[in-house]
Amino acid sequence: YRYQGTELRKALVGVQGWDFSVVSAKSNRCAHAIAQSVTKEKRHQSYVAMGNPQWLRDLFEADRQRLG
Repeated sequence: YRYQGTELRKALVGVQGWDFSVVSAKSNRCAHAIAQSVTKEKRHQSYVAMGNPQWLRDLFEADRQRLG
């Protein structure tokens, strides 16, 4: 993902107040699962904007308990 990170930094060079962090997929399981669903399963609709998808409910709850 080094290339994508470099391209993202270039695109955001003029934007103030943004931050870029690299974390492992294990430590950010929900975002990783969403990214996988978009790339592998072609879920291009913005279903996440409508709330937590049913199929991710257990994962979100487990993360909430782990972080809480």
